[in-house]
Amino acid sequence: MYRKIIQIMIGTCLVYFFIALFLSNTSNALVYYVSETGSDSNSGSEINPWRTIQHAADGVSAGDTVIVKNGIYRPFIIRKAGVSENWITFKSENLYGAVIDGGVTSQKDHVDGISIYRTEFIRLEGFEIINCLIGVAVRGVSMSDPSHDILGLRLKIHHIGRNYIDQDCDDGGDSPWAGIYTQTGTRRTTWDSCEVFDIGRLKNGCCYSGTFPACDFFYDHNFYLAGDEQTVQNCLIYSAHSGFLIKLTSSEYSSTSKFSHKIINNTFAHAANKNFLTPKPFCDPRNPVGHIEITGGQGSKEIFGVIIRNNIFYNPPGGVVIWQGSQDLSAIKYFDHNITSAETWVYQYGGTGSLNASECIKGISLSDFGLKDAADNDFKPTKESRYLIDKGNNESTPDYDFERKGRVQGGSVDIGAYESAPPIGKPSGLRMSKP
Repeated sequence: MYRKIIQIMIGTCLVYFFIALFLSNTSNALVYYVSETGSDSNSGSEINPWRTIQHAADGVSAGDTVIVKNGIYRPFIIRKAGVSENWITFKSENLYGAVIDGGVTSQKDHVDGISIYRTEFIRLEGFEIINCLIGVAVRGVSMSDPSHDILGLRLKIHHIGRNYIDQDCDDGGDSPWAGIYTQTGTRRTTWDSCEVFDIGRLKNGCCYSGTFPACDFFYDHNFYLAGDEQTVQNCLIYSAHSGFLIKLTSSEYSSTSKFSHKIINNTFAHAANKNFLTPKPFCDPRNPVGHIEITGGQGSKEIFGVIIRNNIFYNPPGGVVIWQGSQDLSAIKYFDHNITSAETWVYQYGGTGSLNASECIKGISLSDFGLKDAADNDFKPTKESRYLIDKGNNESTPDYDFERKGRVQGGSVDIGAYESAPPIGKPSGLRMSKP
């Protein structure tokens, strides 16, 4: 009898202990505000907001949220870290209302709109990032090794690096510029419902002085992904002026037990092509270029388990995938339910094997996509989109589309970033989010 009473008392104490532990991890989470009319000497409350996002980023702790009101703000660096149970969130109060403008800074070196510096468990939501133009390397969002567990949700990133570079590439001009850049050694990132466009330096700019001398630049990409377990989903990715829409490269941590990259339910369009770099000839042998370049097997580093599924590849100037390196194409584990106007799925420069394209359609006319106005970058499907609606593969697909409408549950998802059919049932939420 006494033993049972003691067991009950111990159990009760343990319950109270874990409740107290939980409350200690959550009760200190705070919400801060930033406004153009604020001051960094304020308290950071909604009534007395701070002025700069950098001030907020320097003062947050795990579980905190920073809400940024409409306005134009300087680039900032995130060094503070969240934890798995309590992410740090930076959020525009209104979608695209808070604009991170690289043009408002006079800094000359490595100007990124948002720099995620060796940290973890960070969520970015709703910002517009523009005009990162000046520096040895500029990116809309940049992640440095060993950052991990990062979510970028509904970011609009454009006009990155859109200037003339007259410096010699040997002085740093051959560093990749990008809308979103993840360094080797980063891992577990998700880019969801982002719009990334107009990325890359102007023609007749910096020459690549390595293998292909006297060429215009071809080193800037909408996404440059060099980490591991990285996902791009529900995104609109178009108008890469000096490179590829996505460049995947081998990772420090890739292994056969992981999926290095998932590229699912995106809409790609309007990449650079061999006629863009006139009057100089396009002399990179990767011509004709495509929408995605994959480089695997560089030194001891390899890329494994790539999934490319349910994507629209609208009007790529050549093939869809450019394969570089020494690896076998079996590194692309699943390539299914994609659609393109191109006649070729992959151009292969090195490596072995072949691409297994399952339930994919190539060579259709641009009008057969049935998009609302692709020439004006409106990629919504219409009732004429017979190749897209209910034609996708439900496996591993996100719960929401680009506009945060629920993906069809119980039927087939649409191909591309948009879901045109009404959702069936209640979506279960983001697959990767702050708890």
